[in-house]
Amino acid sequence: MGRARYSEGYILLTKTNNWQANWFPYVVDPLSGQEKRVHKTKIVGTKPKMKLFQAKAELRKLNQPMQENEGMVENHTFGWFLTHRWLPLKETNWRPSTENTNAELLTLLEARFGSVPLKSMDVVEMQKWLKEIAKSRSSSAVLHLRTFLKSICAEAVDQDYLAKDPSRKLTVPKDIRPPDKTVLTWDQLRKVFAALSERDQLILLIEGTAGLRPSELFALRRSSFTGCQLRITETIYRGKLRPYGKTPGSLTTVDLAAPLAEQFTLWLDRQPEGPDRFIFANANGGFLHKDNYLNRVLYPLREHKSEKGETVGISGLKKLNFQILRRTFSTLAQQHGTVKDIQRQMRHAKPDLTAENYMQVIPESVRAMVDAMYQSLILPAGRVQ
Repeated sequence: MGRARYSEGYILLTKTNNWQANWFPYVVDPLSGQEKRVHKTKIVGTKPKMKLFQAKAELRKLNQPMQENEGMVENHTFGWFLTHRWLPLKETNWRPSTENTNAELLTLLEARFGSVPLKSMDVVEMQKWLKEIAKSRSSSAVLHLRTFLKSICAEAVDQDYLAKDPSRKLTVPKDIRPPDKTVLTWDQLRKVFAALSERDQLILLIEGTAGLRPSELFALRRSSFTGCQLRITETIYRGKLRPYGKTPGSLTTVDLAAPLAEQFTLWLDRQPEGPDRFIFANANGGFLHKDNYLNRVLYPLREHKSEKGETVGISGLKKLNFQILRRTFSTLAQQHGTVKDIQRQMRHAKPDLTAENYMQVIPESVRAMVDAMYQSLILPAGRVQ
């Protein structure tokens, strides 16, 4: 008598009093295209809280998806699995600030691999695609796409739609574009400052000492200013106010230099009153939009060609945006504070993020360190510096 195509499996009681389900589904090997019988296990409950017959019922549920899909595995596409089996498990854990970015990246995946049968997903094709994407997308986008591919394929294995993970050898392309690490010099910052209006000078001073994100800066209200601090309670994302920040620690207070606080107070005294009024309001009293501010204020300061073909803007200033201003703040602040101090102002979750992604090496600081080490090394033995 032949073996049953889908055996129910069995339940084991582990040494820790857990009910362990064991079953043997048939899945498609992505390399050979042949079905293969695999052994799967899962803890379905504990003996004090679950009876044996209940554990067996859970085992039958685990078997059910494969039984219902018998004969249909060949037709499952990568896009179908992404939409119906992977996305429902993952999107509930996404932060609101990343939902749109993730959706954009998944659209790229869907466009390339959506119609490909799941069992035909090939690491060579995925690798070639990542290499091509790296020519036009940022390093962050490429890394996220690789992560999504590996996560989707691994989940397909876990759910018995694949016998082996075709993405397990997927690597980051060698020719990936390095992340932008542009940092302004003090001279460039001062030239930018001199070219701005009073309001925009205040914005630059806040950016240059407090390191606010534009989503936080333009959401500030009159009530946000408390003496020598700015209290962040809202942020702006895609033209909408929201009562939360990029990270759990974003909504807090940041310190202002005492002279800046005095200057800020004098400027606010000349502005329309009202605790709920935006500090940096637009002509209609609403909040400023980051893209509008970049196009009207910051971008024109970059070195570029005018319509007449003349070179205008600040000489040598090729890039200028809020990310560069935040990176410049964290880098130059090394001369005056510790990594923990800078992390506090930047409101990063961990000092490592501040140090690795924002703080850049200052050549003058390295030279001073090398000179100081040399002077210490050549002191006579026994001499205290």
